[in-house]
Amino acid sequence: MDAIKLGKEIQFLRKERGISQKELSEGICNQSEISRIESGKVFPNVQTLYYISIKLKVSISHFLSVASMERDDYIDSTKETIKLLAKEKKYDDIYRLTSIELNNSHNIVHENYNKFLKWFHLIASYEIKKITYQECLDELNKIKKQNGIVGNADFLDLQILNSIAILYIENGYFEECFQCYEHILNVKNVKIHEFKIFKIKVCYNYGKALLLQGDLDKGIEVINLGIKESKKNEYMGYLGLLYYEKGIYKELSNFPLEEIAIEFITSLFYLLEQNKKSYAEWLKKEKESYFTETNFNYFSRKSFVESGKEQHS
Repeated sequence: MDAIKLGKEIQFLRKERGISQKELSEGICNQSEISRIESGKVFPNVQTLYYISIKLKVSISHFLSVASMERDDYIDSTKETIKLLAKEKKYDDIYRLTSIELNNSHNIVHENYNKFLKWFHLIASYEIKKITYQECLDELNKIKKQNGIVGNADFLDLQILNSIAILYIENGYFEECFQCYEHILNVKNVKIHEFKIFKIKVCYNYGKALLLQGDLDKGIEVINLGIKESKKNEYMGYLGLLYYEKGIYKELSNFPLEEIAIEFITSLFYLLEQNKKSYAEWLKKEKESYFTETNFNYFSRKSFVESGKEQHS
């Protein structure tokens, strides 16, 4: 990738359109970053390049052809950008970016990338109310493979199925949502590590959905599966949230107070461990009555006993 050629092209187009570096940088990055990009000292990530392309009224593909970015690198980088935008709920930006990409004839031959783009384009279209729930659901089902055999699916199809489950639950179709989640959790033949983490996320989402439906026995079973998979795969990302949900289930199931407190204290521990301070502060206020010295002492004793059992097992 030629950062110098790219920088000169951005500088040329900026000046041609009568835009200062400060104006170009607004809402994207610092002015100094634009200066470094134009001088070829740094190569911008796809998200930054996308916003620059919008302001300069050219396609992102134009910049990439100037810089001669490898197609595979470009696809990987664009997918990460779209995922980041989704995490930040910037659906208008996802809609624009996926529209540009879907209109790029080069992407038609990349079947999985094309499916990825359609998936996020549909979700963004639904979120910004360009299409209805039913239209989104119908189109998602069209792009997802209809394998018909539990376990015979690729990872992208399962991610799309998770989006379908979320659509169902948002619109009150619990049983249909539960069928989607059961399908995902019953899949056995997807070996990639990313899928193992995805299953933990599904357990968390499924557990929340079951809570809404009031199925306490099934819900705590699913939450326990998420906790088990998290520890098995040494992934802490959802543990704080999973233990919080477990505490809620135990509250509703009338468990002894000290047993409920253990779940909330464990949740707090993992939230702080993951530096999720805002969640931790919220939890301490929301469940203040459980965070007593007596309960912390009970938690410490129980943790010590459990660690002893693990050493002897």
